[in-house]
Amino acid sequence: MRFGCHVSIAGGLYKAIERGVELGCEAIQIFASNPRGWRVSPLRAEDVARFKEARADSGISVVAVHSTYLVNLASPNPEIREKSYSRFREDLERAGQIGAEYMIIHPGSHGGAGLETGFDYVAEAFNRFRQESEVKSMALLEIEAGGGTEIGGSWDNLCRIRDRIEAAEEWVGLCLDTCHSFAAGYDLRTPEGWRAVLDTIKERCGLAALKLIHANDATGELGDRLDRHSHIGHGRLGLAGFAAMMEQPELHGLPVILETPEDELGNFATNLETLRQLWRTRQKQGNTVNSR
Repeated sequence: MRFGCHVSIAGGLYKAIERGVELGCEAIQIFASNPRGWRVSPLRAEDVARFKEARADSGISVVAVHSTYLVNLASPNPEIREKSYSRFREDLERAGQIGAEYMIIHPGSHGGAGLETGFDYVAEAFNRFRQESEVKSMALLEIEAGGGTEIGGSWDNLCRIRDRIEAAEEWVGLCLDTCHSFAAGYDLRTPEGWRAVLDTIKERCGLAALKLIHANDATGELGDRLDRHSHIGHGRLGLAGFAAMMEQPELHGLPVILETPEDELGNFATNLETLRQLWRTRQKQGNTVNSR
């Protein structure tokens, strides 16, 4: 597994690479623009070049861009939907400009219009992008906790959206957030629970669609629909849940990116070390089995 975290671009895009290297990341996630604003300035060529130069010397193998929180492609409000499309397009194009492998987006909320309408709106935005722009980075639909009228609160929902996107297998994948999945009702505390989720994805979309994992423990209970991240091992998933994740061979090649808090209980460095320790233990166990 390739471990990393969400890092800031404060001071310049290239600073994200420096921060990732300081933490020993093999993968990073960034916001390529203000995550809480609609308007953005174009990327400067010199900033893009400096980012790519820094990455080339970094050992970071995966860069993911997370779309702004304001985007809601499923909104029943045409004005919000159009503004959301503009930011979605901007973020996906920026990801391509800097050479990011992925751009991650939450499907959004239907606002009372119903799931099917929400699915259609999201797919329309993706299909429009493919018609209007060049696809350079893969877009990943992230599973949501499923609160309120969110439309991405199940793997079936995500796959039903993906089914409506043209040539989706070429440019649209999935992102598994451990906290969101647990909050949505998927019990990831055991190997059997992980196996059930992977079997569901395999049956509906194919496991090749799963490209990235957000590793976050959950403060809430199973199926409570609350998106509340916790430090690895300090939440309801516990260390056992992340150890069970590492027992799944299909996940071993994926980037695993932290979005955990930074507070008195810990930070990215401590959470990364926790994951790495679990991974080292898993590798030792695997070597022991293979040597018998």
